[in-house]
Amino acid sequence: MDGMLSDSQIQQLQDSEGATFDRLFLEGMIAHHEGAITMAQDVIDSDNKEVAGLAAAIIEAQEKEIALMKDLLKRY
Repeated sequence: MDGMLSDSQIQQLQDSEGATFDRLFLEGMIAHHEGAITMAQDVIDSDNKEVAGLAAAIIEAQEKEIALMKDLLKRY
């Protein structure tokens, strides 16, 4: 899935602290959320209304969280 951290990125995150940790965490989570949006967009037109509704809710929530995380990143 797009947005998954590689083993080296996870290690880098584990080895970090303070502002560097925060920045790496936010960058990784933004990529992860973008991957979730891509997956949700793939099923947004599902014939199953529950699946389509869940996909729409995921897209809306993840977009809001990405905006928040990008605002937080501006501090670093």
